[in-house]
Amino acid sequence: MDRFRSQLADLLKRTVSSSPHLLERKGWEGNFVRNSMGEMAATAVLLGKGNSGDLVRVVTDITLALVDGWSMDQLDEVHFWRLPDEEKELNLVGVVALTKMFIVEWSNEFDYQMYHDLPVNLKFA
Repeated sequence: MDRFRSQLADLLKRTVSSSPHLLERKGWEGNFVRNSMGEMAATAVLLGKGNSGDLVRVVTDITLALVDGWSMDQLDEVHFWRLPDEEKELNLVGVVALTKMFIVEWSNEFDYQMYHDLPVNLKFA
């Protein structure tokens, strides 16, 4: 992750600047997208850890805008980590893989993502 951290931060920021309509279409407020979102995402990625679910959502939605049209199967299967280091590059597959790593870095618990699909009564029982 550290090898690509600054490149990922820059790419997320540029994506917001060049394609704000993709994020507005996802329900983000236009003023926020144009004035704050890219910088917030870049700063969060560069920090390397944190605990803000809002920033995780910002980064993941920008990544989803980048890979607009990908199926869930494409998002789930990431070969990036299996590649030898010299073959790794920051293409779209790499961005998805690094975003997944970012989610883990910013999770309060290691298994944070497990709880998203559970019924409410199981979460709070």
